[in-house]
Amino acid sequence: MSDTKIKRIWDNFVEVSEVQKSDKIKFVISAAVRDGVKYINIREFYLRQKDGVWKPGRDGITIPIALPINNGNSIIQPFKNFSAALVQTVKVLKDLPLYDENNVVTKEVKK
Repeated sequence: MSDTKIKRIWDNFVEVSEVQKSDKIKFVISAAVRDGVKYINIREFYLRQKDGVWKPGRDGITIPIALPINNGNSIIQPFKNFSAALVQTVKVLKDLPLYDENNVVTKEVKK
């Protein structure tokens, strides 16, 4: 008997598209279902140097299309709101200067 456990991550999962970020990084966009909820899954993959195999990275986001709340009495639509926020962000980026001293974000780094 094996000590291996199998953990279910998705009930259904289909890779739909890829978007190249750089020579060695890409986003993989997938349709996924878990516990009756449908999601868009966006995961960053990196090209492993030693063998040229694409591997999933730690970075990603999973956005539910519609999600029941309040014991199923209400439905929220995170994807609809998320996609509207992306469109708004692109509009802001159109006129955003490449550098603004008043809006620089910094962090302390140990020497």
